[in-house]
Amino acid sequence: MPHLKAQATIHFPNIAKYFDTLIHSFSAHNMELQADGDGHAITSSFGAARMRARPAALDLFVEASDADRLQPPEA
Repeated sequence: MPHLKAQATIHFPNIAKYFDTLIHSFSAHNMELQADGDGHAITSSFGAARMRARPAALDLFVEASDADRLQPPEA
């Protein structure tokens, strides 16, 4: 069960124009997306996430079991 959670709201005036591109980008990086209510559930090796587009904003919610999983992978 995840015990670390983070959330952010990103000001994104044209989110409707780019939302499909964001979804494809997540999918291209080995993340599974599924429509979930008013947003999308995202599953990846790091844990679980959810994103929701609103007028002029993108909400992100991330959960992971430990801090190391919240770090970006090394190149």
